[in-house]
Amino acid sequence: MQNFALSRLAAFIVIGWSLTRLDSVPSLSAQPLHHNSHRTGIKGQVFLTHYCPGPIACPPRPYQATVAVLRADGETPRNIKTDISGHFELTLKAGNYILQLLNPNGEPHGDAVTVTVNPKEQTTVILEYNLGLK
Repeated sequence: MQNFALSRLAAFIVIGWSLTRLDSVPSLSAQPLHHNSHRTGIKGQVFLTHYCPGPIACPPRPYQATVAVLRADGETPRNIKTDISGHFELTLKAGNYILQLLNPNGEPHGDAVTVTVNPKEQTTVILEYNLGLK
């Protein structure tokens, strides 16, 4: 029984160590990246952070979530659900947009991010769904 517990601990440490490379994932405040493309829009990924209680530092992990996307000029928001690995992609007209993560009840979670979409460019964003546990 003790060997099983030690092997589970070792597996946790190895898995945790290999995932810590994701600590370099930029937060919501990071500047979006712009890539030349035949499509105009936004693509990105959502990561869950601060989801472990206590002294254990959990690395960011991909997270399925809903992202509200609205034009900065106040156009009606459009919600997009990420896939199971947190990825999303949306074709949009060039302009300024506000991205807001939503909690499971459809309410805003965390800070909104303003993104500029340029013609014939895909703007890449990384969003952080911070649970606030430490």
